[in-house]
Amino acid sequence: MLPNPGSCRLIVFCAMMACAVVFASPGNTTMDKKRVLLLHSYHQGLTWTDSVMQGMLAVLKQSDVKLEIHVEYMDSKRHPPPALFAYLQSLYRRKYHGIRFDVILLSDNNALAFVVKRGADLFPGVPVVFCGINNYTPDLLAGRAGITGVTEEIDINGTLALARQLRPKIRKFVFINDRTPTGRANQEKFKQARSDPVNRAFGFELWDDLTIAELQQRLRGLTPDTAVCLFTFHRDRAGQWFSIAEYLTLIGASSSVPVFSFWHNYIGHGVLGGAMIYGREQGRRCAEYARRILDGAAVASLPVLVASPNPMLLDDRLLRRFGIARRNIPSEALVLFQPESVVRKYQHIIIASVVVVILLAVLVVTLLVNIVKLKHNERERIRLNTFLEAKNAELEQMVYVASHDLRSPLVNIDGYSKELAIATQTLQEALAGAPAEKQPAIVAPVLARDIPEALRFIRTSATKMDTLLSGLLHLSRTGRASLVIESLDMNRLLAKVTDSIEYQIKAAGVALQVGDLPPCRGDAVQINRIFSNLLDNAMKYLDPDRPCTIRVSGRFDGHRSVYCVADNGIGIAPDQREKIFELFQRLDPARGSGEGLGLTIVRRIVSRLQGAVWVESEDGGGSRFYVALPSGR
Repeated sequence: MLPNPGSCRLIVFCAMMACAVVFASPGNTTMDKKRVLLLHSYHQGLTWTDSVMQGMLAVLKQSDVKLEIHVEYMDSKRHPPPALFAYLQSLYRRKYHGIRFDVILLSDNNALAFVVKRGADLFPGVPVVFCGINNYTPDLLAGRAGITGVTEEIDINGTLALARQLRPKIRKFVFINDRTPTGRANQEKFKQARSDPVNRAFGFELWDDLTIAELQQRLRGLTPDTAVCLFTFHRDRAGQWFSIAEYLTLIGASSSVPVFSFWHNYIGHGVLGGAMIYGREQGRRCAEYARRILDGAAVASLPVLVASPNPMLLDDRLLRRFGIARRNIPSEALVLFQPESVVRKYQHIIIASVVVVILLAVLVVTLLVNIVKLKHNERERIRLNTFLEAKNAELEQMVYVASHDLRSPLVNIDGYSKELAIATQTLQEALAGAPAEKQPAIVAPVLARDIPEALRFIRTSATKMDTLLSGLLHLSRTGRASLVIESLDMNRLLAKVTDSIEYQIKAAGVALQVGDLPPCRGDAVQINRIFSNLLDNAMKYLDPDRPCTIRVSGRFDGHRSVYCVADNGIGIAPDQREKIFELFQRLDPARGSGEGLGLTIVRRIVSRLQGAVWVESEDGGGSRFYVALPSGR
């Protein structure tokens, strides 16, 4: 039996809701952030702590899980832990109330002691991974579960083995130490190393009760079969205190043999190397455990790394100073401070230079291609210009010939139409004197009305054709006229133009204002025609409802001189601004006489003078005609 359609829809709906609940469930950790707390015993800026932090972050940032990282520095080197722990417990309880961490990473013994004693109250059930723990024993965890990590122990035997491999002739090891509490702890480590069976064939000396001067003197007298191992030397026998940087510099500069040590921050300051505790490696191993916990691993499956991960580090500068053969260097050792090869040292500059050279090569090739194209285009342009000039000259010649030759029959048409008018009048007079019965009825109306009307049309058309032909001849002569290019004083030229049209200016009642005009290069006759036409046009289309004003001004614009003829006339509609430069186009045929060629001739002349002409205007708001010509500067 087929299921009921309504039941099918109900089943599908329930399935979709179930999927939504599953994927929206808090248990779907792929959508959640993981919260991580980094807790450091000491303060930010301490070389060791900063190194551990770098190692932790280097690993955590590679995690596929989205992390929310919180960082706390307990600053327990500068503040006594008993009082500090109580204060920090109160602070963290308030600060992280309602926040549950997925894992805690901590560095050094004070942070571990704090979490072991107070973590159950602050961070119940949160897995903990430690690093940088000195003198580790399981008792430090006080039986608490959910804690694992990486210990920090100096590797004396590993350092001695490295020294023997680098200098096979070594027979004695001198250990430098002080008698501070840290120094006394180091004495026990010295005794353990000296009593180890692998070291019984070598001599051991402990220098821990010397002044700095005595220490330097002894170091200078060491024989080549000796190596120095440095613990700490913060205080000498005279009670003088030294920072790490100070005693490293003094010892490194005085020793005639290589100095080895056990901490990464010693290398680079006169210590050749050793199997060294490396803060970055401690932080990295700690974070690797934390990542595995975040990925679902149980803390119980991650045993404490009791063997401190101390990599072998060497200073290349001291390897070369003491003439240590490269074949004696262990393959797993990390050699620091190696001189960079020229390629490696300047690799960024070299890469940038190569990129620049490639880009320049591409640019050069592109420019060459473009130059070839431009030369081809230039040749084509010259060919086309030559062709067009020839055709233009041919066309101008045709226009000239046609206009000239058409005038002869036009004169005949005009002349014979006049003769015909006289003949018509003679007939009318003859008929008027004849008896009425002898006058045909159809002749009188034709002679009186039809023939005169036809003659008026013929003569009007002939006059219009004569005007058009005159314009064409005028235009063709403009294109064929030879040019004399020279620097022109435009103030003097405009003065001549205005003198020639002084009568029209006064008759039109125009207030003409001419400013100081910059010089230009051009043909004086043709430029005179330009401004004569522009001023004539301005006077034709003045607004009768306001005083007439025409202003002529000029300015320099780069390599051009730009002149403006502005009026307050009737203006030009936007759709007419280009048309007025076309052949036989007049803005208002009812205003005065003319062929409609003035602005066409202006544009033709300006073009021949390598210039430009344009108009700006608003309908009813006056016009501004601009002429740009080569500058005369």
